[in-house]
Amino acid sequence: MTTQIDFFQRLVEEKVFTQQQLNSSIALVSLAGNDYAAFLARNGRDIQKLTAFMKTIINQLAINLKRIRGLGVKRIAVTAIEPM
Repeated sequence: MTTQIDFFQRLVEEKVFTQQQLNSSIALVSLAGNDYAAFLARNGRDIQKLTAFMKTIINQLAINLKRIRGLGVKRIAVTAIEPM
């Protein structure tokens, strides 16, 4: 996700989008289950480790959402991980 935001930031800096377009846009952020599935495959179902890992995912999501907002997109929709 960070790489995608980097690409988006480059487009904003190159003025590919007008401020009006950014103001009227909605960013859709999808948090899928691949990170969790890979973690479980490597670490088993240790709940303490999983809880710590989940915190890192959520903290990074917060950073990413702030970056998107800082680039001018004021409305952001986040889809959550589906039940595994």
